[in-house]
Amino acid sequence: MNKLKRSINFFSTTKKKGLYKYLIESSILHASRLSKKNVEINYLYKKTPSIKFLIIFIKEFFSFKIYNLTECIKIKYNGIDLGLYAVSMTFRQPRSHSSKIFLYFNLTKYLFLGGSMVDSAKKIVNKVDAVYIDHAIYIHGIYYKLFADYKKIIYSNQYPRGLFYIDYKKKNSQISLPGKIFRLSKKIYTKNCKLIKKEKLIKAMKNTNTIPWVRNTKFKSKIKDEKILKNIDYIVYAHSFLDGNITYGYDGFITLKDWLIFTVDNLIKKNAKTVVKAHPNFYNNDFGEIAKTDKKIFEEIKEKYKYSDIIFMNEPIKNSELLKKVKKKTILITHHGTIAMEAGLFGFKCISSASTFWDNSFDISNQWSDRNSYSKMIKKDWGQLKFANQKDLLIFTSQLFSEYGNFGKKFWSNNFNKYIGNKHSFLLHKHTKRIKKSDQGNLLNQIQKNIFELKYLNKK
Repeated sequence: MNKLKRSINFFSTTKKKGLYKYLIESSILHASRLSKKNVEINYLYKKTPSIKFLIIFIKEFFSFKIYNLTECIKIKYNGIDLGLYAVSMTFRQPRSHSSKIFLYFNLTKYLFLGGSMVDSAKKIVNKVDAVYIDHAIYIHGIYYKLFADYKKIIYSNQYPRGLFYIDYKKKNSQISLPGKIFRLSKKIYTKNCKLIKKEKLIKAMKNTNTIPWVRNTKFKSKIKDEKILKNIDYIVYAHSFLDGNITYGYDGFITLKDWLIFTVDNLIKKNAKTVVKAHPNFYNNDFGEIAKTDKKIFEEIKEKYKYSDIIFMNEPIKNSELLKKVKKKTILITHHGTIAMEAGLFGFKCISSASTFWDNSFDISNQWSDRNSYSKMIKKDWGQLKFANQKDLLIFTSQLFSEYGNFGKKFWSNNFNKYIGNKHSFLLHKHTKRIKKSDQGNLLNQIQKNIFELKYLNKK
């Protein structure tokens, strides 16, 4: 007769350093209380891949498929989208945007590492009871897919959700693709989710302190050339060119730079009066090298269209202030941003990709799924586009602003405020150095209490 296990094996994709120390240890504490057992911590290591993968890798390398990115993202290994995660991780690196040599070096590296991750994880999968996975929208999405398929308990945190867990042994946890599980959806149960009055939402959107990652952005108090804005037909919102490329699936664009250029080119063909607005985080020093690279790429795109009539706003402007200056028939275009929500709240129509952080159960924007449908969408006149469904918008915002999500009171990082004495700062790894050892136990206990279970309802 087999003895019952007195402990569970908890694995992590990253070591306990900075914020990860608290994310991992609070997840371990939660897993211990959930299982009523002790927990043994282990780490996932990338080891030499199998002969099988080496043969596949060499074959793909010499077929030159990796030099065609639309073909590269189709590469699969053991049922996992190896190419998609490798490409997403590649464009997360600043040097991939400045040099073709670094681009293909990084892509080759992450394809190889991805295969190593699959093989290494499969060797120890039977030893894994629970796992913490960081940044599952990039290369670690490989781990997420694999451990979900093997019915493990997964802990993770990713916008727009807080720190959550899914027990994949349960029937209501069917979705194993990170790009889908991180989406807001009517099909996912959101704990303590309450509808928020539209007036309160509008007030929150006007206050940039509501959004943690722009609190340190120094917005301009005045918009240049305000008179020109009165007749604008479109506002296009640039995204970070390094953050979230093909995060939610492929929609015809590998990078957000490609998407922005395609958008501007099509609006020029339409003779539309257009503003292209830089993301405020391009000018936020908290984002370091990513912000510098984003700003550089944006300036390069601006230079590309210097002889056109396109207006580029290359300084941080509050969107609520910008929308006051344009007509209500101005169409807002975003790839996957909260601009869709703001458009619905402020009475504008919006165009967005279907590959975004909400799924098609929400009817809050005019969505497209590939280059062809996007081109047709841009050709439509204002009257042919629809407003956000206000009922869907309220359900969507109730999930986005739920108490455990990024904007909620029980979001995991809010527990740090009284320990680091910097409530309005964007929380960084270095801030954890301010935490006293005597306070760490209380902090971990507070965070683990705010870990919530994500349940997929499987509604049709």
